[in-house]
Amino acid sequence: DRVRTAQALGRLSSSAALLDILITPQLGRLSDSIGRRPMLIAPPLFALVFRSTAALYPTLSVLVFIKVLSATVSSTYMVAVKAAVADEFHKGGERLAGRLGLISASSGAAYAAGMALGGQLVSVQLRLPYMASS
Repeated sequence: DRVRTAQALGRLSSSAALLDILITPQLGRLSDSIGRRPMLIAPPLFALVFRSTAALYPTLSVLVFIKVLSATVSSTYMVAVKAAVADEFHKGGERLAGRLGLISASSGAAYAAGMALGGQLVSVQLRLPYMASS
């Protein structure tokens, strides 16, 4: 049933967004304590593992688990990127604002393009978007 599926996906996305809100401050503190480099290197590697797992085992339970983990990893990466940019441009308020705006715009455009492409790929095969993104 498409309606129940859409409702379940909506709840899943909302849960991932709530998790993002709850853990972002802790991720910022972690980034401050262990440094930016590990926080910039690890999340893309984790995302590769998560998406490869989803491509190989596209069951509902795996996809739900991967969605939550991916949201966490994505948050970790964006916190580290923005913190690294803020470290670099901390004295130039306008330059910092411009750089952070560019990061946000790029991230939004990539998200929109990824959703459009993923929608096209999932209509061919469920595993295809995960294979393409890994």
